[in-house]
Amino acid sequence: MKKNFFMILFFLAIIMLNSIAKEIQINIDDAIFRESDGSFRWEFYYSFDENSLKLVENGQHKIGELFIDVTISSTIKKEAEKKWIVTHYAGENNAGGKILLGQKDFKLEAGQYKVNAYFQDVNDSLSSSEINFELLIKSETKEEVQLGGLELVQ
Repeated sequence: MKKNFFMILFFLAIIMLNSIAKEIQINIDDAIFRESDGSFRWEFYYSFDENSLKLVENGQHKIGELFIDVTISSTIKKEAEKKWIVTHYAGENNAGGKILLGQKDFKLEAGQYKVNAYFQDVNDSLSSSEINFELLIKSETKEEVQLGGLELVQ
């Protein structure tokens, strides 16, 4: 009987922790650029609402921090990994709701990769998000490269 009581208590604790955990809403995008040396630069873009971070008081500011870990793997090995922390300072008169944007570059060769992007609120260990996707970088010749339909104007 005592054993059953502890098992039920254990499962209730797991359920409560899962209900408290919060997923950070992250939007991602990417772009691939061919470099003059024949390699490729993959740009990883991310955005999130500042309200998704737990803000802590630090003097005159409230600070929210997001830890990001992006790992790129081929079928053979880990090709690249970058880890960084985004620090956001929210002032006293901050109404909130800003969308924060960021970008990181990765130098890669043509190939097929698996990307794992992990996001963790530094001030709230229960708030995180993880995104996994396939990345294909085609080996195109300069003749096969096409310009997009966008034009920048001043």
